[in-house]
Amino acid sequence: MHTGFNPRDIDCFHFMGFSFDEQTMTATLRYGLDDSYLFEETVRFPAPSTPLSGGQKQALSKALSLLHLFAGISYYKAAIPPDLSFSALPPDPETAALVETLYRHGLGEFAFRNDIRLHDRIHFPDGGPTAEGSIELSQTHGVLVPVGGGKDSIVSIETLKAAGQPVTLFSVGQAEPIRQTAERSGLPWLSAQRQLSPTLFELNRQGALNGHVPVTAIVSVIAICTAIIHRQGAVVLSNERSANEGNLQLDDGFVVNHQYSKGLDFEIALARHIRHHVVSNIDYFSLLRPWSELAIARQFSRHQQYHDVFSSCNSNFTINRTAPSSRWCLNCPKCRFVFLALAPFLDKRQMIDIFGKNLLDDKNQLTGYEALLGIDAHKPFECVGEEAECAAAFVLLSQQGEWKDDVIVNYFRQRVLPGIDAAEKLPEKYLSATSRHHIPPQYLEIVGAHFGS
Repeated sequence: MHTGFNPRDIDCFHFMGFSFDEQTMTATLRYGLDDSYLFEETVRFPAPSTPLSGGQKQALSKALSLLHLFAGISYYKAAIPPDLSFSALPPDPETAALVETLYRHGLGEFAFRNDIRLHDRIHFPDGGPTAEGSIELSQTHGVLVPVGGGKDSIVSIETLKAAGQPVTLFSVGQAEPIRQTAERSGLPWLSAQRQLSPTLFELNRQGALNGHVPVTAIVSVIAICTAIIHRQGAVVLSNERSANEGNLQLDDGFVVNHQYSKGLDFEIALARHIRHHVVSNIDYFSLLRPWSELAIARQFSRHQQYHDVFSSCNSNFTINRTAPSSRWCLNCPKCRFVFLALAPFLDKRQMIDIFGKNLLDDKNQLTGYEALLGIDAHKPFECVGEEAECAAAFVLLSQQGEWKDDVIVNYFRQRVLPGIDAAEKLPEKYLSATSRHHIPPQYLEIVGAHFGS
């Protein structure tokens, strides 16, 4: 290993191909920076009960090719070199356009935090032949639901369960909130294991560029691979409408969105690519897309059997760190937002039982809540609701005697609420569904009935 690493010394990022071992159900993805640094990532999929058919192998190869391109973003970002090369043919034009869009927008936050202008200089060559059509698998059945241990996927799980859908849970890794949620659901659970290259962590210690990557895109393709292997008929995510909103806009109009790969535009683009070029009869969509975080929190408040096991705090999911002793760090945008979104629908005693503390009566949380409201700050780089959505939650709390005199709520009521036009209409706006989604009709009927109940 080299004793130092300077990203500016790197000229080319190499996509060096992938392989798949059917005996161990393990994909190996290979990359390189110049001829000096090699990366090898592995993804181990849950084994099926029967050998893969010829059609499954064909579809899986197509999906793994896309995964190889998507997962490369974790290694490309170490140096963001000007050139890209491919051990085989470059991707076809449609695939190149999809991957280029992911790299440009998915690295928006990374570039902003590293003070790099990146989005207008990422260009994927498209020298490959036109993409072949997709594979139609036989006997697909069931719904694969990626679960992260948070409130949103739990609402999807219970919505589909209530409708009698054959649900199988899916995760990459087995963090404790995921494991406990899966156990509490009583449903079958498939788990893939992703092992990033150790070389990447070594280069990070030596000065490689580092930061946020669009991990949802990578997890989504791993889920599609798993659906192919296990003949599932749909991969159903739990992304909501606030993921469509960016965090800030640069001077040239480029929107930086921490949740880009959770947003509707990318979801539609990936779903179209899967249907046309990978597998034609596996649906990919977000069940909760028409609703806000606030509306989803209201639904989640009714599923009390999960209240003692769920967590949305990222401290539970960090790589190469010991799992925390508590499910909530109580000092991050996610903890603040989830507390705020749930509080209007649970009493204070229930909230303290879940979190261990009343964040809305802690003056040290004021700056963090101001950021969620967009006061002297942009929307935090986290998976949190819209600024007006946070205001809607505070409007609801200001009307509840149990909460209205808590330090943060009182601050909002006295200092912020008077400056909001038609504030009384905000809750209705964020508790109602919108029409922007691409949920198949049979699932839209299911989730519409559940939210309307």
